Amino acid sequence: MPNLQVIYIAGFNLDGNTGRNNATRQKAEALREVLGAGNFRLYYPKGSSIRPLSYLYALVFDVTLFFKLTGIDKGAVVIERQTIIPLSNVLLRLKKIRMVYELHTDLKSELPFLDKSWIGKKLTWLLIWSERRNLTRSSGIIINSPSLKKLVAPYQKPTLCIYNGANTKDFFPRDQLECRRQLGLNSGYKYFLFSGMASKWHGIELLIQLFKEEALASKPDHVLLIVGLMKDEYSKSLRTLAENCANIQLIDFVPMQAVNTYINAADVCLLPVNNIRTNFSSPLKLY
Repeated sequence: MPNLQVIYIAGFNLDGNTGRNNATRQKAEALREVLGAGNFRLYYPKGSSIRPLSYLYALVFDVTLFFKLTGIDKGAVVIERQTIIPLSNVLLRLKKIRMVYELHTDLKSELPFLDKSWIGKKLTWLLIWSERRNLTRSSGIIINSPSLKKLVAPYQKPTLCIYNGANTKDFFPRDQLECRRQLGLNSGYKYFLFSGMASKWHGIELLIQLFKEEALASKPDHVLLIVGLMKDEYSKSLRTLAENCANIQLIDFVPMQAVNTYINAADVCLLPVNNIRTNFSSPLKLY
């Protein structure tokens, strides 16, 4: 193992505060620790809040990556996730480098539910095409959910199914009352928490309906906390749906340490998954 050189390539920027960013960075750190710093490299493109600029960075990334990969040894293993790097992949094939593709979802079946512009959906189709080619040419496949087994079965490649992990150091137990004091929460209430990126995949609107219409609505001391709203249309619709509901609190994205505080302050953690998704969330998200 110490002599194995592994190169992990993510086709998306990892500098943000999303669960995907955090999980991928933690995975990279775990690989670096196991393999040794000299035997592991992580590459990903720059990011930007300006969408056209982020597309440009992705194109530049393939070119710069090509030159970074020219010196890798034949015995190295490359792991790719959500990549569109045709130039670099041609180089890997010419150098006969083993490539393992990591798949987390079936984008083709989920595309109708994505909040993307016309050009955004066209680029997603390009990513779908690239993923299918990568799966065909890979030496092996990593999936993070058993629900993806049917999708990868036709490729007849060695397949490893493993859920995302969690860095337990980020989610250590703390005193509940102290956490509630820090967040300004009532010490005598019962709090139900959803934390993570609020998206259609989770059906947050169904949680809100439960607290508005079912028996919980008659219990003002039962409060739903939704932590992880974005600046998108879906989050705006959630705010509208929860208007004038005293037992529902909607909260924007917060740093990881604040997520720890909310989890320790809550009585119940929730992980809803809407029936429009092919890949269900890892139970470790409830850690």
